[in-house]
Amino acid sequence: MTRRPGRRWRFRPDNGDESGTILPMTALIVTIVLGFTAFAVDLGTGRVAARDMQAVADAVALDTARVLPSCNATKLSTQANQSFARQTKRIGSMDPLVITPGHIDATTKKFVASTSGACNAVKITARTTVDYQFAPVIGTSSGAASRFSIGTRADPALCFSAGTRAIVLNTAESALGPILNRILGANLSVVGYSGLVDLKGRFVPLLDLDAELKAGTGHGLLDTTTVQLRQLMVAEAAVLRRQGNTAQATLLESVAVQIATNVVVNLPRMLKLDTTGSSALTASVDALDLLGVAVIGGVVQVANGMNAVKISDLGISVANISLANANVTIIEPPVIACGKVGTQAKTAQVRVDLKTGLGIGTLARAADVSMGIRVAQGTATLTAIDCAASSPTATINALTSVADLQGYGGVGSAELNIVTLLFIQLGLKLTGGVAATSSSHVFTFSSPDSQPPPPMYTFGSTLGLDVKVDPSSLLGLGGLVGTVVNPILGVLNAALGSLLTPLLGMFGIKLGTMDVTMLGRPSCNGVKLGS
Repeated sequence: MTRRPGRRWRFRPDNGDESGTILPMTALIVTIVLGFTAFAVDLGTGRVAARDMQAVADAVALDTARVLPSCNATKLSTQANQSFARQTKRIGSMDPLVITPGHIDATTKKFVASTSGACNAVKITARTTVDYQFAPVIGTSSGAASRFSIGTRADPALCFSAGTRAIVLNTAESALGPILNRILGANLSVVGYSGLVDLKGRFVPLLDLDAELKAGTGHGLLDTTTVQLRQLMVAEAAVLRRQGNTAQATLLESVAVQIATNVVVNLPRMLKLDTTGSSALTASVDALDLLGVAVIGGVVQVANGMNAVKISDLGISVANISLANANVTIIEPPVIACGKVGTQAKTAQVRVDLKTGLGIGTLARAADVSMGIRVAQGTATLTAIDCAASSPTATINALTSVADLQGYGGVGSAELNIVTLLFIQLGLKLTGGVAATSSSHVFTFSSPDSQPPPPMYTFGSTLGLDVKVDPSSLLGLGGLVGTVVNPILGVLNAALGSLLTPLLGMFGIKLGTMDVTMLGRPSCNGVKLGS
């Protein structure tokens, strides 16, 4: 196409007029946004209703499970409806609860409905209907939310300990006072050790202690690895105060504030809780025993990470030997156990290292001794709890500690170097040990539940550490054995007995025996949610 000379191009707009298009587009977008907003509001209402129904079902299932093992529909319905009446925070129009008795299949671990025999579970179904605010425009005026929960009886649980009674017994025989004073720097002069002993017989429910720890540290008993010793003591004091034990709570708090923040305890190492369910937290533990084990656990984390405590710091002295180079190393603290059948409590595991001269009669130094005595953990296993009788029983199987002789610091062999009248050094290797023994005992808890637990029971029989010379070291000594070696061994064994009995007793250890203490009564009425 050619342009005529002298003529200009003329541009004209399209015939379509775009004016006024903004308003309808805006209206369309607003309508869509409001529609999604309305949908979100109604969806949120439905989710709140579902959450409320789950909370109602859980609470009612736990309350109704307390009637088990009854399958009686009337009893179950009465208990469920009474619990339901207490659940006031819910939305919508509630339908009647659906209550289904049954049992948990032993193989599949799933709920099976049944109405005869003994029921060990009950299923609660809660259903509500909520009105929608905006959904009616699309033809839906309401929606239903339904949730269920299964309540079942928790396994009976019990708290007990092995060897902790000696830890908290009294100033003369306990490590608690000296460790608090000399090792952890807490001055007991204000409250006195007798004040701590007043904690005995005050029982701390683990559920309450768990709640206090969560409030103070953000972590509970089942999800915490370490906690400051002072935080644990403050949490324990808070529980005691709520029980009305104000004096004991104040005492604990006054000691707690003196303990440095770097003194921590490893809770899983000192408090063995059954983590396969909630059974462990339904039990209670004696306040003083818990404190004693926690303090020993604090020492394990202190001493520059070496866990070694100078024996002289514990106020022990023994004739004929020097304790200048004598230490006790806490390898493992004692363990309090709380849980169902199969739970284990343990004594402390320690090693006593001794490097000293040995005096006999007028001889200030007749021999030099270098040895380590390793005492393994004794174990108490809960093998049965019987809640059927009016007086519940618990059966404990105990395996006492094994002790063996080794070198100083746990390296090599124990040695005895004798200086004879001719000033000839006789280097002899030493052997010795104590074997473990196994036995069981049934603890019977008197009725009613207000009665204290049965008394402590001692398993095994007291044995001494009989140190002997390795026969291979005696070759060629002839008459020196009777005139020199045996008298020195006699003095050494007597000195070791005078040292080990009070020292090991401080940490709840007795060679050949083990003291097992019930720290509360069996929890026979616990409930839990099933799957």
